[in-house]
Amino acid sequence: MDTPAITSPPLGVTLGFFRHLIDLCGGRTKLQGRTTAQVCFDYIVPLTASTQLSLVEHIAADPATAHFVRPANWYISHAWSYLFLETVDSLDVFFAQQQLSDEAVVWFCVFNNNQHRAAGFPFEYWSSTFKSQLSVIGNVVMVMHPWNDPVVLRRSWCVFEVYVAVTTGARFEMAMAPAQFALLVKDMSNVFALFTMLGTIKSEQSETTIPSDRDGIFALIKAETLFIEVDRLVFSTIRDWMGRSLSAYAQSLDDRLEEATVWRYLLRIYDHDRKWADSEPVIQRVIACYTEALGDDHEDTLAAKTWPYFLQASSGLPHATWGPPLHLALLNMERRLGSANRQVCIVRCSYTTKLVEAKVEYNRAAELLHTNYEILLSTVGPLHAAALATATDLGRVYTYKHQLPEAERWLNVALASAREAFDDTHPIPSFGQLMLAMVYVADGRLRQALTIAEQQLAVKLRLFGAGHAETVEVQHFAGLVLHRLGAFDQAKLLLNAGMDSVPAPDDESVADREARIITQTVLALVYWAERDYAAAARGLSQTALACRHSSIRHARKAAAWLYCLLMDPASTVGDDTAAWSAVSAMYGRHTDTSEAWDDEHCTGCHRDLVGTMRCCNECPRGSYLYCRSCTTLGRVLCSHDTATFLAFKPPHRHLLEEDLKTFDGPLDDFEEAIANYAVYCREHGVSDVEKVPRAAFGYEVDSRVWHPML
Repeated sequence: MDTPAITSPPLGVTLGFFRHLIDLCGGRTKLQGRTTAQVCFDYIVPLTASTQLSLVEHIAADPATAHFVRPANWYISHAWSYLFLETVDSLDVFFAQQQLSDEAVVWFCVFNNNQHRAAGFPFEYWSSTFKSQLSVIGNVVMVMHPWNDPVVLRRSWCVFEVYVAVTTGARFEMAMAPAQFALLVKDMSNVFALFTMLGTIKSEQSETTIPSDRDGIFALIKAETLFIEVDRLVFSTIRDWMGRSLSAYAQSLDDRLEEATVWRYLLRIYDHDRKWADSEPVIQRVIACYTEALGDDHEDTLAAKTWPYFLQASSGLPHATWGPPLHLALLNMERRLGSANRQVCIVRCSYTTKLVEAKVEYNRAAELLHTNYEILLSTVGPLHAAALATATDLGRVYTYKHQLPEAERWLNVALASAREAFDDTHPIPSFGQLMLAMVYVADGRLRQALTIAEQQLAVKLRLFGAGHAETVEVQHFAGLVLHRLGAFDQAKLLLNAGMDSVPAPDDESVADREARIITQTVLALVYWAERDYAAAARGLSQTALACRHSSIRHARKAAAWLYCLLMDPASTVGDDTAAWSAVSAMYGRHTDTSEAWDDEHCTGCHRDLVGTMRCCNECPRGSYLYCRSCTTLGRVLCSHDTATFLAFKPPHRHLLEEDLKTFDGPLDDFEEAIANYAVYCREHGVSDVEKVPRAAFGYEVDSRVWHPML
């Protein structure tokens, strides 16, 4: 049965009609405990029996009730199994919060569809009706009950409505009854409540009463979009709604401790979404609440006063800004409260997390983490959030220290505990899996790493969508693995998608910038590996120059790779003047650099790379790197002849030597430059084998036009 094309909004009912209907049915007491389906069959069907019309058409034909009917401006998505009164209460609260109680006119399927003829309509009728009416109305509000596992998202017809909202760009909101919101606030005392709830939302697992309807709905969705896009719209709507609702609720509370608790729940959402600017005023509210209610010396107040430092770290400020005061704050808490205090353990864990993320003070971080884990293991057990985070960070710090067996051991400890409580899509085991994949990459187990990376990328796309920093981070990691596997086309596809989805530089956050820089660097390595030298040089030059003032670490890393590209015997960059200028800006004689390669380590011994770096001439460029000792001893992952490996001096030493080779100045200046070079080699342990002898610089005294004897 075809439905006519709809170009103007269909009719709906005002919110006042719901109250009128409740009274007509005998009041709230009469409807208490009844589902929407029961209200439909027990009241609405009998009420419209005389006309055999839909309820909207029925009341529109009656002068006494026609004033309730107007063109609809909101489409209600709900489940028939919901309690009818809870659905009504949800809508009342939502439209009151939106200040739309008087203007809202809703399209409600129970009222708008003819319940006397519904059973005779085929799937095509319902799908076209829902889609056309929702599209014209343009605003959807979904009633979400229960908050932590919404029934509505387990029904394929409701998923279909979200799909229509996605494909038509309709405004999508959510509503919740006061009792459900109270349950939400109560459940948020569990730090994992939001993550667990988001993990239950999987639109592709929804169902229908009639199996063929599900098949038809899924075919329509797959033809125009992806289920992860449907889930993403739901996720973002839930988080936005929770943010607004928790903020309004916190401001309505008189009890300062209750208020602080709700503000903390809101901070979790902001932290999840990396909304650092929004977090700052909320942190100050929490501190004010605790100070007023508990005093300056209470453990909760002392802990909250450390949060601004954590926020500075998360915002990308240098360690020198937040590290020292945070360390002093932790020492103060330990002195006042004791090392085993719960809040001290949480702050200690968070402090070490920031140290590791900033890639500083690994030894201190490891020491603090071991202390923390022993305390937490004996006090709260291995499944506590702080214990799980501590074990995971131990794995991370050992990964960054290149102690791979110890890193793998701790990550498996953390994952074994986390899996007792969560599935692998939960943020804690998800992060642990990614760290384990990093260990696999460092150890040459690329296929295992790729499996994890692909699984986690699917999770990030579903939870955050393309463009989110966490998604792009996993994309560039997967791209790096594909690069090392030699799957260059797949790597470029993934990395370019990540680059295209990151916000423009003017709008990007610190996390966005970090993700873009790393992705661009990995993409340049892929171009180098497939011998597109010009594209590789262009990407590395842009990164090196763009990061000079914002991220010196990334600028130096990009410049070092650019130097290796230029020194590659097979490289044909063309005019390399600009590229060498970018290298010189980071590593020229005026720079204070050493023999160490920034953020690089030997794949053989896992120590920091110092001195001449070697890489296989057959494997993809920029993949595994080795020191001279490991190359000589054959401690390499590939089976290629180590005698053919490429060797790259540290860029600073190379530029010093090039300056000496092209020196064109007074003899005294040349002697001073030679002396400085000798000092550099001595201080940095450059072997005599690698040190360039004076004669090799070709300085000819008698050919200089300035010589006094000429």
